[in-house]
Amino acid sequence: MSQILIVDDDPDILRLLKAGLSKAGFEVTEAQNADIALSEIAKNKPDLVITDAMMPDKDGYMLSKELRSMPETGALPIIMLTALQEEQDALKAFKDGIDDFITKPFSMAILRARVNALLHRAYSCGQIQTAPPVQVEEVKKPLPVQRISTGYPKLDRALGNGIPVGSNAIVIGPTGAGKSTIARQFIADGITNSERCMVITVDDDPAMIRSSLDEIIPGTLESYENKDYFRLVDCYSWSRGLVGGKERFSVTGAMELNQLAGLISDAGVELGQTVQEKFGGRRIVDSVSSLFIDFELASVQRFLVQLARTASNYGGVSTLFILEEGSVSEQVLNNIKYLMDIVLEVKFDGAHMVRVANMKWSRFSREWISLED
Repeated sequence: MSQILIVDDDPDILRLLKAGLSKAGFEVTEAQNADIALSEIAKNKPDLVITDAMMPDKDGYMLSKELRSMPETGALPIIMLTALQEEQDALKAFKDGIDDFITKPFSMAILRARVNALLHRAYSCGQIQTAPPVQVEEVKKPLPVQRISTGYPKLDRALGNGIPVGSNAIVIGPTGAGKSTIARQFIADGITNSERCMVITVDDDPAMIRSSLDEIIPGTLESYENKDYFRLVDCYSWSRGLVGGKERFSVTGAMELNQLAGLISDAGVELGQTVQEKFGGRRIVDSVSSLFIDFELASVQRFLVQLARTASNYGGVSTLFILEEGSVSEQVLNNIKYLMDIVLEVKFDGAHMVRVANMKWSRFSREWISLED
């Protein structure tokens, strides 16, 4: 089994890379900095190294130069990951002995292909003794359907036969009116139809979301996760002051919105919701109300714009944003609505009711619909 050493000071990146490469049949070890990496290389003699460019004290460029200067590691295949995209950054990487250079955000499928190609070359030249595993990548295609169901036939009809693929919709209403119920049914419908789905939880306990979805989908949620059809990003644990969440993608420490955006991106890579793969799917953000309490208005609006703009770039990801009625000013609410393709309003009037309040690019019905029907 080919051995790969990952060097990165970001534990989330280490976790993501280890999961993706282990799944492809590689034996993976980790190092949080260049000095630990040198110790691991001397001890375990990996077949290939993947290193981040920017690390404290000794960066990936310095590590590569040091490895190239030693006879026992002079031919060791090295891949550099970096968020930098300037031509001079790539030139510096190759000058310092890097074999391949991949910019973030990256596709796990592309990374695995690059790893496999380098290992095959090193094996054929006699530089390593272990043949890399045969890579059989699953061919995945974006769904051809142009509209998707909400999970409620009457609401679909009000929308003109469902939500257009890649739409951003906001669900607004008071506590207990059924916002989360609509969101979970939306995700359950996607899971049932083999679409790639993500839940980003801020106000709802991930354990409760998992339990609720398990009750309304065929099979178990875990089985869909194992097939890379579902991911959950946990911001709830952080927002409640808990020390570390149980989810793989959990916000930890002093959260910034760019950290949450990074976790969403990492989870999306595993679902194929990327610029490269464009597998589309569904997401819900339950909810954005708490973000307006915890962060500056401008930061939250930038975060929402960033999520909304990924819809078409990722092959048509349809996203439901949940917002508590009265949690933001009328002006902020109007700004949010401007970003959205669809506005759904909910209320409780003897039954949980929903209606389409606005919808861009399409005709719709404003009729109030009972979720209990």
